[in-house]
Amino acid sequence: MIENKYRVPVRIEFDGAVWVNAVDETVAEDIAISSLRATIGEVSDSGDNKIVDFVIDEHGITVRRDNESVEYEDD
Repeated sequence: MIENKYRVPVRIEFDGAVWVNAVDETVAEDIAISSLRATIGEVSDSGDNKIVDFVIDEHGITVRRDNESVEYEDD
């Protein structure tokens, strides 16, 4: 059987939380989104010989999760 090469678009996401000192929730959200960045330490294909190549952007973007609210925390 002849195998073909396919380009499969993927998205790798991180989840987390950021604690921010700010005057209100809107400012806190703006600071977290504009100031926080992440990179992937390693991208691997787990040794699968069917994966012949990949291009993964190692720099993530920060967006607000829409399933959780910004919360005030009292020290």
